[in-house]
Amino acid sequence: MPVGKVVEQAIQNGGNDSWVYLLNSPPKEFSSENWSALNEGAYDADYRNSSLARYYEGGFALSVQAPCFTTLVSAENYTRRLPSMSANLQKYIDYVVKEVRLLKQSLPAGCQVKYLHWFGDLVRQLTPAAQTQVMYYLGREFKLNFGADARHVIELDARPDSEEALALIKGLGFNIICINDPGEYAQSCPIEDLKDWLQTIRAFDFKAVYLRLKVSPITFSALSQHLEEILTERPQGILLSSHKPEFTSTPSLETALKDFKRRIKSASFIPITQDFFALPWTGLISQGVSCLHGVGLGAFSYTPHYQLRNATQLDDYYKILDNGGLPARAIRYTQTQL
Repeated sequence: MPVGKVVEQAIQNGGNDSWVYLLNSPPKEFSSENWSALNEGAYDADYRNSSLARYYEGGFALSVQAPCFTTLVSAENYTRRLPSMSANLQKYIDYVVKEVRLLKQSLPAGCQVKYLHWFGDLVRQLTPAAQTQVMYYLGREFKLNFGADARHVIELDARPDSEEALALIKGLGFNIICINDPGEYAQSCPIEDLKDWLQTIRAFDFKAVYLRLKVSPITFSALSQHLEEILTERPQGILLSSHKPEFTSTPSLETALKDFKRRIKSASFIPITQDFFALPWTGLISQGVSCLHGVGLGAFSYTPHYQLRNATQLDDYYKILDNGGLPARAIRYTQTQL
């Protein structure tokens, strides 16, 4: 399965994935589309026996992933900003921190995080204090590198309410921004404002900006109108994302996608996969990392041989961590050793 298809499949399955990492990882073909259950305690036992931890010894990617927002708070409470919203979010963050600590205890001494990734909705969900709390514990447990060669990636599903939010992101040590699906959802950055937003991000001196542009009935007209002005801002990479059912029912989208690819290549972007394009001097931001470990409810983890998925029910996730276990509860294996 081409890497772009892995990313597309992840988006169709709810988007709870690390698409920029996947773009830079080998293609994965799974022996089965079905997940196998992990017996409680089996995952932790494997770590203690070092049969899984060996993947992490040379350095690994760590991804902090978020559940669907309404898993933690109701849509009504979010709109009204009721106190229960903050309490539920803080409880979730406390358990993510607990998972980080348990992971650190399970890994061989000296394992380093070479690539840090925050899932897209975290900035919108978390207060500045909560963002700082998570980053503090990540830095403390794994002695994160904040030097010039650090690769700390954060996805943004929505444009922050103020430039102060970008200043906080920069101050926390993130140096690579990924903008997800402008124009597609109510909270997304409008496509006609994307050039201005890219200029604002550049003013904060981030190392790189990546775009995931979803080609859909909602976006393709605005993308067609504004694509060249977006390309003049020279994002380091562009992923063209689409959902196959929409293309089946709307043949014009297939034509639009082909046209967008042609225009992107004409602007001197190089095709890395059939759906991902990068500037010639752009390095692979997860280079040298063979596996990604996801923390959080329903988070995905990847090694060259298998994919893991954390518990997907909030009560189960909390219970497993309260019992001192890591919350991975489903596994599927690759067909070949990559």
